[in-house]
Amino acid sequence: MDSLADGGRIIVEDFAYESADEKTLRWFASAIRLIESEGLLVETDALLSKTETVNAWREDHGHELHTAAEIGAQLEKLFGDVVTEDAPYYFRYLSGAIAVAEKRDAILQALAEQEAARTADCSIVALGRRFVAARPRQVRNKS
Repeated sequence: MDSLADGGRIIVEDFAYESADEKTLRWFASAIRLIESEGLLVETDALLSKTETVNAWREDHGHELHTAAEIGAQLEKLFGDVVTEDAPYYFRYLSGAIAVAEKRDAILQALAEQEAARTADCSIVALGRRFVAARPRQVRNKS
């Protein structure tokens, strides 16, 4: 925190792997299959195997990772007030799996927008978490 200027902000965007549920993983798997059907994925089996069940997802992600709640608590300990919000994240899993093609960026943008909309209407559970905190401004003594 010492390297952050007075009043400076820190933004942490991470994923809350522990929040994934069956319905959300089904949505993500269907997105993977749709993109795969267009022949745009270079890696499918590993992605789909992680989305088969919540247990498979958590076994793949839970090792040596901090939960979103733990990250938020540590930031609050350091900075006090922390703004926490949901953020699209599933599209990031596909960014490295989609073949470089003319449509790649548009597909990822559309997936991120769909994820945000479905999170907002509570039809899926958000995976991403954004934490924003600021270093308090120091009051300087005028001598």
